[in-house]
Amino acid sequence: MFGRLVLAAALAVALASAQGGMGGGGKGRNSNGDMGSQMPMRTQRQTPFELFKEKLKLSSEQASEAGNILTAAAQQASQIRTQIDKSRVDLAGAIIEGKSPDEIQKLVEAHTALQAQLDGVEADAFSKVFATLKPNQQSKAGQAFELMAGMLDRQSGGGGRRGR
Repeated sequence: MFGRLVLAAALAVALASAQGGMGGGGKGRNSNGDMGSQMPMRTQRQTPFELFKEKLKLSSEQASEAGNILTAAAQQASQIRTQIDKSRVDLAGAIIEGKSPDEIQKLVEAHTALQAQLDGVEADAFSKVFATLKPNQQSKAGQAFELMAGMLDRQSGGGGRRGR
């Protein structure tokens, strides 16, 4: 009996949460205490590039140049990512087909080389951006590089590579 009571309470809480209870659903009491249908205000999330610009305090000219550098690098990265996707499929196929450990190792090495090439494109782009920075901005470059990790994937529609 007690277990059913706990289950019923848990379901009630879940339903209330799903319907927007506690200020999330847009219906409820507004600041005047009356019922209304106001939409809750949401803060817009900054893009990785906006965070990058903010961290380095880039001028508009520097931001434009950095944007151009990263866009070109994203195009280059896109071509490599296509090869990585094919490599991943080839590797999975070889494992499923029961290929020899030597054949699988060759595919792993080729895949690793492509991943390294992609990381090289990212590092090259960062070095080009770094060259445009003033000395006071360069001191924050290490933290900005952490923000840039995977940015090239996101710029061209990918979801970031940091889950590998």
